Amino acid sequence: MLGPCPEWGEWGAWNECTTPCNPFESRKRHRQCTIRLGDGASGDEELEVAKEACEGLAVEHDSCASEKVCNSAPVVAGVKVHVKADTGGERIF
Repeated sequence: MLGPCPEWGEWGAWNECTTPCNPFESRKRHRQCTIRLGDGASGDEELEVAKEACEGLAVEHDSCASEKVCNSAPVVAGVKVHVKADTGGERIF
């Protein structure tokens, strides 16, 4: 009989960009590879295993100049921010 298969947990939160809309900076988030121990009932224990046991990436990267980051950046009056062309070009706040 085979044991439980390892699987990825939920993605953690993105780390903050020091300077939103900065094309030279990136942000990242992590997830853990785990094996669920127990019979599937609530309260099962999860055991963290090596990330190589799961298929896929443990860390996801995103540019601080991505549209998601730039659209959620605080607006500072009179500040001109340059971003990559693929995220809409120059933005003036």
